Amino acid sequence: MDNFFRLIVQYNGTNYHGFQRQKHCRTVQEELEKALSIILREKIMIKAASRTDRGVHALGQVVTFNSSCSDLKEDFLYHLNAVLPKDIRVVKVGKTNQFFHPRRDAVMRHYSYLINNSPYSSPFLDDLTYHCPFPLDLERMRSVAQLFLGEHDFKSFTTSEETRPTIRSFKKIEIKKEDNLIEINFSGLSFLYNMLRMVGAALVQVGLKRTTQQEIALCLNLKKKPSFAPLPAKGLFLVKIDYPDGFTDNVFQGKGIPFPSALLS
Repeated sequence: MDNFFRLIVQYNGTNYHGFQRQKHCRTVQEELEKALSIILREKIMIKAASRTDRGVHALGQVVTFNSSCSDLKEDFLYHLNAVLPKDIRVVKVGKTNQFFHPRRDAVMRHYSYLINNSPYSSPFLDDLTYHCPFPLDLERMRSVAQLFLGEHDFKSFTTSEETRPTIRSFKKIEIKKEDNLIEINFSGLSFLYNMLRMVGAALVQVGLKRTTQQEIALCLNLKKKPSFAPLPAKGLFLVKIDYPDGFTDNVFQGKGIPFPSALLS
């Protein structure tokens, strides 16, 4: 009889072609399944809450799997992390049931985009941030961020030809700065392909005074196509996914949403 488990996974996405398994490419899913299969001595297949793209990082990815093991020993995480590559870590394991789905059962997703706004790039942050050497006007960015709140058609803010509905909703967009590190925090139920990186790019263009609030509003109202490309993947973090039962709460020393800048400082 199968038993069902779920994990909270962290990874640095720099060396991976995204989360989802692909032929002839190294992916986070492949490494996780390989390590789980070794530790549990059976073939393990996982389902994930989000198929993050190449170069995107995660602090709170959630995956599920089923196993013939009735329970996992206390040292399970220790042995699993010993087998995993150093840029992937599992920080929590718990039992669940066959009806839990990590993607469909999510009630909120939290992402962050990190920008290094210093004059020079950093050898320590280059894989984790987008370097913008020019001053950014945060007040302009915060003002335009309000345009995106609530429900809109984000067709202009995806780089794929979507066949599914393109109506999405942001519950919260917050922009913070500590020293030269700028953090754009996004919260919502679901997002289109590259939507966060496109919205982030719009905010950066506004902060650089290369575009206006009126132009962004035209793009959002589908009256104009954006003239900018999405921000690079390397600055984007999947931070946390909320579930009704609170499985992902209080994982990071009591912090509700552990935004990445706190971990980099």
